[in-house]
Amino acid sequence: MVRGFMATFLAGLASAALILPADAAAGEATRPAGWSTHCVGRFLIDLPRDAKTRASFTSGGARISTMAGVNAARFRAQVGARESELRSARRNDGGSMLVERYALTPSHEVLVSWSSPAGRRVYRYEEFQYFPDSGALFRFESEGNANASSMEQARAAQKRFGAAVRTRGAGEIPRDAGFCIEDGFVAGSQLNREEVEVGILPGRMSHTRIDLTGFVTRNPEPPLSRRIHKGGGVRVISQKHREIDGMPGDEVVIAEGNGRSTRHEFVWEFPGTPDSLAAPFLKLSMSLEAGALGEGGDFPDLAAATQFWNDMLASLRRRPGAT
Repeated sequence: MVRGFMATFLAGLASAALILPADAAAGEATRPAGWSTHCVGRFLIDLPRDAKTRASFTSGGARISTMAGVNAARFRAQVGARESELRSARRNDGGSMLVERYALTPSHEVLVSWSSPAGRRVYRYEEFQYFPDSGALFRFESEGNANASSMEQARAAQKRFGAAVRTRGAGEIPRDAGFCIEDGFVAGSQLNREEVEVGILPGRMSHTRIDLTGFVTRNPEPPLSRRIHKGGGVRVISQKHREIDGMPGDEVVIAEGNGRSTRHEFVWEFPGTPDSLAAPFLKLSMSLEAGALGEGGDFPDLAAATQFWNDMLASLRRRPGAT
């Protein structure tokens, strides 16, 4: 896969769980046949139905992962195994890494441990929130100061956050304010640390990789157009300003190499509005390996790849009601 040749070209460019596809009424008229809508964070994007996607999420400052098909026994076993692992792990002073285990509800357990064998200032929180009706188990990982008052604040925040989490059915695009995660949804519109990073592999395409990154920013970077460094065998095919759903961004298409060995990179980036859930930093990129174009490739030519990119980029939009 094309991973990193852009790093020498775009200085300081900001940079896994399955995303459920859904058919949304919005955009259906212009969506290519065989594509479906995915809810990612507070945004929607259309992708081929056979695309394989993996992502990482952060909401409320907690890293989120999802396990599907979990029964009650497996939920208890997961928490118990992790507790035993932490209890057995030793700190540098000989004590246990485990600090405490507590339950916010019968289906929402929390393990508190030291963040490192040597540290005494930071606790790691691992939450296990189980939804028996759907068999979904959400895990949240975060950190906080290692003192009594911070622990009490963390417990209160975990209760609030847990109450905001629900499962999300296949094909469901929520209409209320909140943040889509794998198989789930975190309700709310209060400013917080939110991040999403999605890797997309279109079906039957072995030389194409798509990445979508978004995060709430306080200090937006300079626009992409100001950070381009040319040279080193990299050619700029196209560079322009492009507004997507009211977000003014920069788009660049570059190439490296010659003939069948040529690699291409499509990038669109919006620097973001400070402290905004509705207008975070967003970057969509598509990398084409050598061999992606032409006979036996993923696209017959660059024009076809560009059309695919344009269809996908134009579909990126805010989810109605998300904020």
